[in-house]
Amino acid sequence: LEYKTLTVEQIINQFQKELEKDAILYKEEARRVTEYDAILRDTQRDVQNLTEQTHRAIFQQQEVEKTLIGIDALQEELDRTIEGLETNLDEVFSATQNLPPAEADRQREQTYAT
Repeated sequence: LEYKTLTVEQIINQFQKELEKDAILYKEEARRVTEYDAILRDTQRDVQNLTEQTHRAIFQQQEVEKTLIGIDALQEELDRTIEGLETNLDEVFSATQNLPPAEADRQREQTYAT
């Protein structure tokens, strides 16, 4: 715009109009920035909560894994015990197979008495 042809009053009025437009645009932009800032704060809070929940879940998963490892060890020990008992029982039945029933009963009673 050429200022040479305008009076001082016209120049000031034009600056005033431009300043008012810029002020309105600035307020609108400030409002948008405030909204984005609120969204970012909410998102940051959500991310922080999610991170805490994830850490808790990982810790709980580790605890469950430790418990499962302990259960697995107990299961293996029980399996070995049962296998040993089955072997002993097979041996007892094999040893008593050819004996008359009275003798087998007596041996079984002796076995379970100890």
